[in-house]
Amino acid sequence: MRQRRVSQSPMPPSSSLVLKIIIANVVIYVLYLVGLRVGLPGLDRLLLVPREVLTEGAVWQLVTSVFLHDPVAPSHLLWNMLLLWMFGAQLESLRGSRTTLKAYAAGALGGGLFTLLFGGLTHALAPADSSASAWWSVAHLGASGAINGIFACWAGTLWRQRVSFMFFGELEARTFFLIFLGIELLGALSLGGGVSVTSHLGGMAVGLAMGRDWLNLRRIRLLWERRRIQAELARLEAERTRKGFQVIRGGKDQDDMES
Repeated sequence: MRQRRVSQSPMPPSSSLVLKIIIANVVIYVLYLVGLRVGLPGLDRLLLVPREVLTEGAVWQLVTSVFLHDPVAPSHLLWNMLLLWMFGAQLESLRGSRTTLKAYAAGALGGGLFTLLFGGLTHALAPADSSASAWWSVAHLGASGAINGIFACWAGTLWRQRVSFMFFGELEARTFFLIFLGIELLGALSLGGGVSVTSHLGGMAVGLAMGRDWLNLRRIRLLWERRRIQAELARLEAERTRKGFQVIRGGKDQDDMES
């Protein structure tokens, strides 16, 4: 089977959905900055804090935190929107707007839920004076989980196809994914802070599952049915081999005919 080469050009195809998401993020970021300037109360309750979600029921933070970015570093927003434009537009051309929107939402939710899980585990298991325990009460914000969901879904869709991407040269999409995953894991092991690695990893896991169709319920049912049929055929074959079979000739024997 020949592999189709996909060129990841510096100018992705036009995408109305991705453009709308970018505009929404920029507008909300500007409003967030204005709210901070005028001292609007309650803005800190929009950030994702595992302690507040798990003990106070602030579940809205799983949504609101995705549209907020670091007010001190505009590069946080710019970098996320650049990655969204690059991979989101490509994904939309491959899978359509609906799947792209699902990947964005699922990546955001997966990143948030993994952050909550990690925060709860560190609170329960890590010593109170350790750096890991701070994950319980630290605030998370940004669309990184959603962006990583888009990227992983893009990589999962292409997977074995060769992709030409900027300074990386030409390589398989799965190799490109593993490079980014390795970078994220190194970031998780480093002692530096300021990056919500849990959001990144959670978004990548969900996005990859979508890109590889691991979450396709119809495909899962078909696979189970196929395995059931194969198991039944194997059982029948084993039963036939165990019992053996007897060939019964039809018609009369030659002796009977002579008599």
